[in-house]
Amino acid sequence: MLLLLGSCAKETDLPVPAPETKTIHYSLTVEEGQETRSTLGPGYKHVFEAGDRIYVESTGDDAGKLYGFLSMSLADGVGKSKTAFEGDLTSAADFTPTAETPISLTLVGPADDLHTIVDGKVTGVNYTDKAAASIEDAVRKYAHFTGSGAFGDLSFVLHQNSSFLVCALSFDSQTTPAGTSVTAKIYNNSSSEAMYTHTAAATDVDGDIEVSWVIPFAPGISFTNAKMTISQEGKDDVNLKMADASFVDNKFYTFQRTTYLQDYFTIEAIQAGTNVKFNYSGANDGFQYSRDGYEWVNYKTSDGFITLDNAGDYLYFRGKRSSYQNSGKTNNPLITVEGNKPCYVYGDIMFLSCDAKFKPRTSMDDFAFQGAFKGCTWLRLSTDGSKKLKLSATTLSKGCYADMFSGCTGLTSLEGIILPSESTALSPRCFDSMFYGCTGISAIPEGFLPWTQLAFACYRKMFEMCTSLATVPSTLLPALNLEKACYIRMFWGCSNLGDAPDLMATTPAPACYFQLFRDCTKIRYVKCLMLLTEEQRLGYANPNQNVYNNDADPPADNLENWEVISSWSVFNKWLVTSKSQPLNNASNTQAKFIKHPNMTYWRVNNPPGYSSVNWMGVVPSNWKMEDYTE
Repeated sequence: MLLLLGSCAKETDLPVPAPETKTIHYSLTVEEGQETRSTLGPGYKHVFEAGDRIYVESTGDDAGKLYGFLSMSLADGVGKSKTAFEGDLTSAADFTPTAETPISLTLVGPADDLHTIVDGKVTGVNYTDKAAASIEDAVRKYAHFTGSGAFGDLSFVLHQNSSFLVCALSFDSQTTPAGTSVTAKIYNNSSSEAMYTHTAAATDVDGDIEVSWVIPFAPGISFTNAKMTISQEGKDDVNLKMADASFVDNKFYTFQRTTYLQDYFTIEAIQAGTNVKFNYSGANDGFQYSRDGYEWVNYKTSDGFITLDNAGDYLYFRGKRSSYQNSGKTNNPLITVEGNKPCYVYGDIMFLSCDAKFKPRTSMDDFAFQGAFKGCTWLRLSTDGSKKLKLSATTLSKGCYADMFSGCTGLTSLEGIILPSESTALSPRCFDSMFYGCTGISAIPEGFLPWTQLAFACYRKMFEMCTSLATVPSTLLPALNLEKACYIRMFWGCSNLGDAPDLMATTPAPACYFQLFRDCTKIRYVKCLMLLTEEQRLGYANPNQNVYNNDADPPADNLENWEVISSWSVFNKWLVTSKSQPLNNASNTQAKFIKHPNMTYWRVNNPPGYSSVNWMGVVPSNWKMEDYTE
């Protein structure tokens, strides 16, 4: 028996020798194209940075036979849009480029994360799930600048092929604190599979909670019926509609959204087929409208009316103007509703006066919203407690809400409006004629005017000619320190007003009560605690009107009859409900007050310079004074 012993060696691939190559020194000058916008530098122009390289490769019939990277050859090329590059290219040993050999160029930056490089060659471009913190960062990482020409050319032009989507989302700071992880997914063509996903932490940017990033795209990508879904742990997803768009190379686009529905200024149709037009803003004012609070459209007055097809349809508005009526008086309201079809108005009106990020300002110009809805008989305030019109400014200006609802005869209740907070300081004429001629208002809510510190003419004519006004809280006017003309003509012509608000101040101010209740023929009782000495009484009888005509106030002729000051306008007719001396009586033993509707006018003394008994005709002719009793 023959036994054969042996071993088998493991088979291995025979080495393949690398193709023979040679190097060719090469130099060129490159610049970006005139139309290039997506950039590192100022003015949306691209500039070169330290570490930039130009990848060169032969194309056409000799594709790939020549390739390699060139480095910036001049240090002073950094920050420039044109500079020189040079270096050694690799060429097949049996290939020598001619001046006509076609070549392509690709810019590869030091932070490049877009191009795939294998064995010294740029082999591909990958845009999948890429993101950058800013447009500058996106250009550094994901710009695809390319050029072409012939080997013999000395100068080449680069063109930006990438496009960019700048995403900026804002969050409610109460529910999304800084540091919260937020995931955004983009779904295109109504697909259930996300085409793009990005996760980032929310950050505090000047008090706003934001997530922002930039997505690079290859040219030709289109969005159709696309949406971005925002997810946070423990919260329902928010779906944000994205506009249909085709991404063009060398451009960047902006997708800026609020991920929660804010209290935007809103017009809601009560009837189907309501046409609404905003009167004051053009494109340069940053004025926009939305039907859902997420997708916004730039609005121009030339756009005309916007149609609300169904009852309950609404429009949100926001803008960047600081004033709409700063020229003073006007009869042109903010909103026109065709045919005066009734509409609800609610939300925060300061969304019409936002900063660059569409965050409502807290202050405004003088007369900012004067006459904003003057004569708008279509205006209604909702009885839904969640749909109130808010005047949220914390710094008021002169006349800011003057005439705001003047002539709004369809306004029947003030429950649907929220005036500035009690802590907000009033300003001269801030509520002047605010509800003048609102003949549908029947009552003023409790606490409607809580301010104890007043301002010049702040409530002037505020409810004048509100002929249906019947009920006013006795505590409506709690201020103990009055200001010049603060209540002048406030309730003139309120012919259905039964009980006047209590007037608790004891020290007068010029014209503070002038014609306050003129032609209020149903008032049964006025409580006033103001007492004047004889010297004060005479001092207010015939003052110098020029004292009150200073440049800081509206012209004196806007305040009517400045020569009739304070007590002589009202309290020489309606006496003080106090145990002490009545205002117009020099005697300490005589005290009178109004207590019954069936009275005729009576007075004790005539004021100096006047002889007529009913010298101003302010008190109804069927009133008189009776002896004061507890």
